[in-house]
Amino acid sequence: MRRQASMFPPHDRYAHTMRHRWLAGILTAFLALQGSPAAAAASSTDGLTLFAAYPTVARAALVLDAQGYAAYGEYVYQNAETGEYHYTSPTLQVHITRHQDTDPKVVWHEAQIYSRNGTLFHVWPFNPQKATATAQQTLIAQKHHLVFAINGDFSHLRIGWDATVGLLIRNQSIIFSRTYKKTTTRYPNLDNLAFLPDGSMLAQGRNDATMDDYLSLGAYDLLAFGPVLIHNGIVNSRAFGRYGWERAPRTALGMVSPGHYVAIMVEGRHENSRGWSTTHLAAHMAALGVTEALNLDGGQSATMIFMGKQIIRVGNSKSLTARPRKSAEVVGIGQSKLVWPVATKKK
Repeated sequence: MRRQASMFPPHDRYAHTMRHRWLAGILTAFLALQGSPAAAAASSTDGLTLFAAYPTVARAALVLDAQGYAAYGEYVYQNAETGEYHYTSPTLQVHITRHQDTDPKVVWHEAQIYSRNGTLFHVWPFNPQKATATAQQTLIAQKHHLVFAINGDFSHLRIGWDATVGLLIRNQSIIFSRTYKKTTTRYPNLDNLAFLPDGSMLAQGRNDATMDDYLSLGAYDLLAFGPVLIHNGIVNSRAFGRYGWERAPRTALGMVSPGHYVAIMVEGRHENSRGWSTTHLAAHMAALGVTEALNLDGGQSATMIFMGKQIIRVGNSKSLTARPRKSAEVVGIGQSKLVWPVATKKK
């Protein structure tokens, strides 16, 4: 099996100085590359007042602090040919690389994400007043000016079908509080991933905590899909023979530690990528040092979005521009003045 060498930083078991050396090295490398899409877009988004916007920094002006964040402004690098995408600001770093195996053929995208000072993952809706209203996932990411986004748990489908939805919290509000019993064999099994105010993520089985438990922890968003891939650093191998044993497109989100997250999107159902099972997905997340992780919706729903642009190939498609299934929301982090809905982008 041949595999592209990983460009990601050492995990938290390494000294802080090792992590900073990696960050300095990778940012030095992409600063040396030609072109700066962010700098070109800066003039078209002046005057943004929807949220605190950073000025765009040219390559030569980018200065990193001791943790690898931009000391001032924001910088973006995108290269679809090599599959490298980087963003850095004073509160957020996103580093994405595309990888591939040749035997069997698999293509996947790994995102290493670092955040601080209250920059957290959230579930971002298309229409907060109508939970089942859907749109292209890139449009939802653009609407909220998101730096990074992936698909979520597609709970709007279960809501629309009047099916068991699972324990669900959105923006500190309880959406649904009914889930499956312990004996169910249905997929998704509605395991949960909670986003907590201190930057923690908590992945637990659907019956391992109650809604009151999550509320007492301060969970502001609670996803329901599954299965849990990793909890407390332990791979949930018992679930994989029943849930997601086949190769398919996959999306997963997890935490190494508060403020350090990993997202993976695995392409599948096309000639260049067969996809992964949940067993492979969990093992890979564990190898990256992830301690809490949940398998999110996959198949034709699976996507990864950077600076408002889809960067993956959708399954069962022959075109690189094919779109994944529409959704009512995305899971994302960070906002930038460089991201606008295409139809309303400022001139």
